[in-house]
Amino acid sequence: MDALKLLTDDEIDNGLYNLSDEEKTYLKLLISHMVRCFSNPEYGCVLVVGTNKKGTASICAVNASEEAAAELLSYACDVMSFSDTVGVPPIGEFH
Repeated sequence: MDALKLLTDDEIDNGLYNLSDEEKTYLKLLISHMVRCFSNPEYGCVLVVGTNKKGTASICAVNASEEAAAELLSYACDVMSFSDTVGVPPIGEFH
């Protein structure tokens, strides 16, 4: 899997064009969190990218060491174990 391959400008433009308003709002939230992590040393994040099938995944950490990334992932597993995502746009919102 090449989940970390950069999209072309055309792929980004097409992807953004096809987003619903709800998905665009959610993307703004995700971008906001990413900017926070890049700009504030108190925040770190881990982004896991993969297909919707079991298999391989790529993990990107922002402002987090391997140890901090592992702690964030562990915490995320705990949070997701207790999350109710019914009716949360667009697929699931864990923040």
